[in-house]
Amino acid sequence: MSANPFWEFSLDVYARPGVADACIALQDETGLDVNLILFCLWAGAQGPGRLHQEDLGRALALTSGWQEAVVKPVREARRAAKTVKLAGGAGIFAVAFQRDIAATELSAERVEQWLLFDQVSEAERGERLDADALQLACDNVATYLKAKGVDALQPQLRLETLFLACFPAIGVEEIRRALNIQGP
Repeated sequence: MSANPFWEFSLDVYARPGVADACIALQDETGLDVNLILFCLWAGAQGPGRLHQEDLGRALALTSGWQEAVVKPVREARRAAKTVKLAGGAGIFAVAFQRDIAATELSAERVEQWLLFDQVSEAERGERLDADALQLACDNVATYLKAKGVDALQPQLRLETLFLACFPAIGVEEIRRALNIQGP
């Protein structure tokens, strides 16, 4: 299977401190698709650059069926399986099942990321080293929030965590300015 820089970018970002919690909170509190947020960030930093409303509309149309029919039900099953405590042999198999379903959820997320990545041409891929990458990523996320009808003020601090993970060389104050967040 060929490489997917978007998937590698997402794994790298997700592994950074605080990102997993921020992603789960964004997903649970706002109903946003974390894969699409990561796609917006990747597009600004390494992908096609600016995503216009039409681009995100196509991305939403492309992934929404998979997200609703596969990713969300698998996630719900994983969460439900964690709440049931079983003893003895059933408990041992329940733990194995929880691991398996977590792996299945990750595979489902990877399929969605391939759907997004496949729509980006080879010519549009490549890390941006200019200062515009942060602004492009901010604009992309803002376009996605607008498309989903999410008030940008609600998830700002969660997004700050993601942007700090994606752009570690840029200081927190510059990221806050780009996101229009007032510091503590």
